[in-house]
Amino acid sequence: KERAPRTFWGDLDELMEGLKEDYPQAEVIFLTPLPNSLHDYLKAQRKYLMPQEEFPETILTLAKEHGFEVFDLYNSNILDGHDKDNVLHLMPDGVHPNAEGYRILGEHIAAELIRLLDERKAEE
Repeated sequence: KERAPRTFWGDLDELMEGLKEDYPQAEVIFLTPLPNSLHDYLKAQRKYLMPQEEFPETILTLAKEHGFEVFDLYNSNILDGHDKDNVLHLMPDGVHPNAEGYRILGEHIAAELIRLLDERKAEE
Protein backbone atom coordinates (compact mmCIF):
# COMPACT_ATOMS: atom_id res chain seq x y z
CA LYS A 1 0.00 0.00 0.00
CA GLU A 2 1.09 3.53 -0.65
CA ARG A 3 2.23 5.48 2.41
CA ALA A 4 2.42 8.77 0.59
CA PRO A 5 1.31 11.93 2.40
CA ARG A 6 -2.27 12.97 1.78
CA THR A 7 -3.45 9.38 1.44
CA PHE A 8 -5.42 7.58 4.12
CA TRP A 9 -2.68 4.96 4.42
CA GLY A 10 0.13 7.53 4.60
CA ASP A 11 -1.63 9.91 6.97
CA LEU A 12 -2.75 7.14 9.33
CA ASP A 13 0.78 5.72 9.37
CA GLU A 14 2.11 9.18 10.26
CA LEU A 15 -0.54 9.61 12.97
CA MET A 16 0.27 6.27 14.56
CA GLU A 17 4.00 6.92 14.40
CA GLY A 18 3.47 10.33 16.01
CA LEU A 19 1.30 8.91 18.78
CA LYS A 20 3.98 6.34 19.62
CA GLU A 21 6.69 9.01 19.67
CA ASP A 22 4.78 11.73 21.52
CA TYR A 23 2.81 9.54 23.95
CA PRO A 24 4.86 6.37 24.48
CA GLN A 25 3.03 5.47 27.72
CA ALA A 26 -0.48 6.03 26.34
CA GLU A 27 -2.73 3.10 25.63
CA VAL A 28 -4.40 3.99 22.36
CA ILE A 29 -7.17 1.88 20.86
CA PHE A 30 -8.29 2.46 17.30
CA LEU A 31 -11.80 1.69 16.06
CA THR A 32 -12.63 0.72 12.51
CA PRO A 33 -15.61 2.58 11.06
CA LEU A 34 -19.05 1.05 10.95
CA PRO A 35 -20.13 -0.11 7.48
CA ASN A 36 -22.42 2.46 5.90
CA SER A 37 -24.46 2.93 2.77
CA LEU A 38 -23.44 6.58 2.28
CA HIS A 39 -19.89 5.60 1.34
CA ASP A 40 -21.23 3.15 -1.26
CA TYR A 41 -23.38 5.91 -2.73
CA LEU A 42 -20.49 8.39 -2.82
CA LYS A 43 -18.07 5.81 -4.24
CA ALA A 44 -20.46 5.17 -7.12
CA GLN A 45 -20.26 8.89 -7.99
CA ARG A 46 -16.59 9.45 -7.15
CA LYS A 47 -14.50 6.59 -8.47
CA TYR A 48 -11.35 8.01 -6.88
CA LEU A 49 -12.60 7.23 -3.36
CA MET A 50 -11.08 4.30 -1.54
CA PRO A 51 -13.41 1.29 -1.30
CA GLN A 52 -15.11 1.15 2.09
CA GLU A 53 -13.59 -2.21 3.05
CA GLU A 54 -10.05 -0.83 2.63
CA PHE A 55 -10.47 1.54 5.60
CA PRO A 56 -10.69 -1.23 8.22
CA GLU A 57 -8.03 -3.28 6.41
CA THR A 58 -5.65 -0.32 6.54
CA ILE A 59 -6.40 0.44 10.19
CA LEU A 60 -5.91 -3.21 11.20
CA THR A 61 -2.66 -3.56 9.24
CA LEU A 62 -1.06 -0.34 10.45
CA ALA A 63 -2.20 -0.79 14.05
CA LYS A 64 -0.58 -4.22 14.12
CA GLU A 65 2.66 -2.73 12.72
CA HIS A 66 2.67 0.02 15.35
CA GLY A 67 1.51 -2.14 18.24
CA PHE A 68 -1.93 -0.58 18.77
CA GLU A 69 -5.09 -2.40 19.75
CA VAL A 70 -8.06 -2.21 17.37
CA PHE A 71 -11.72 -2.82 18.01
CA ASP A 72 -13.01 -3.90 14.60
CA LEU A 73 -16.50 -2.43 14.34
CA TYR A 74 -16.58 -2.88 10.56
CA ASN A 75 -16.51 -6.67 10.80
CA SER A 76 -18.42 -6.94 14.10
CA ASN A 77 -21.88 -7.37 12.56
CA ILE A 78 -23.34 -4.65 14.78
CA LEU A 79 -24.92 -1.53 13.34
CA ASP A 80 -24.25 -2.34 9.70
CA GLY A 81 -25.58 0.58 7.68
CA HIS A 82 -26.43 -1.81 4.83
CA ASP A 83 -28.95 -3.68 6.98
CA LYS A 84 -32.41 -2.20 6.37
CA ASP A 85 -33.58 -2.96 9.92
CA ASN A 86 -30.53 -1.21 11.38
CA VAL A 87 -31.10 1.80 9.17
CA LEU A 88 -34.79 1.92 9.99
CA HIS A 89 -34.42 1.53 13.76
CA LEU A 90 -30.84 2.43 14.73
CA MET A 91 -29.14 4.47 11.98
CA PRO A 92 -31.74 6.69 10.32
CA ASP A 93 -29.27 8.31 7.92
CA GLY A 94 -27.45 5.03 7.21
CA VAL A 95 -24.27 6.37 8.83
CA HIS A 96 -24.81 7.73 12.34
CA PRO A 97 -26.48 5.77 15.13
CA ASN A 98 -29.42 7.24 17.01
CA ALA A 99 -29.57 7.09 20.84
CA GLU A 100 -30.43 3.38 20.87
CA GLY A 101 -27.72 2.69 18.29
CA TYR A 102 -25.15 4.50 20.43
CA ARG A 103 -26.27 2.48 23.45
CA ILE A 104 -25.65 -0.74 21.51
CA LEU A 105 -22.32 0.59 20.25
CA GLY A 106 -21.31 1.63 23.78
CA GLU A 107 -22.15 -1.81 25.16
CA HIS A 108 -20.09 -3.45 22.42
CA ILE A 109 -17.08 -1.21 23.08
CA ALA A 110 -17.41 -1.76 26.85
CA ALA A 111 -17.42 -5.53 26.27
CA GLU A 112 -14.30 -5.20 24.10
CA LEU A 113 -12.56 -3.17 26.81
CA ILE A 114 -13.44 -5.78 29.44
CA ARG A 115 -12.14 -8.54 27.14
CA LEU A 116 -8.89 -6.63 26.63
CA LEU A 117 -8.45 -6.04 30.37
CA ASP A 118 -9.16 -9.71 31.11
CA GLU A 119 -6.54 -10.75 28.53
CA ARG A 120 -3.98 -8.48 30.12
CA LYS A 121 -4.75 -9.78 33.62
CA ALA A 122 -4.33 -13.35 32.38
CA GLU A 123 -0.91 -12.44 30.96
CA GLU A 124 0.33 -11.13 34.34
